[in-house]
Amino acid sequence: MSISVSDELQLFAQEIHRFLSPNILRDLARDVELLLMKKKRELSEYKAI
Repeated sequence: MSISVSDELQLFAQEIHRFLSPNILRDLARDVELLLMKKKRELSEYKAI
């Protein structure tokens, strides 16, 4: 029996929700967003050179 990627991600999300509070999840999401924005800015600055 093979499990789909979608099903695997759903199980992973359920485990995260079981162990982390909504506030911690929100903070993690914000940190990831800031990191992605920083990387995008660095890439655009590098391309400008």
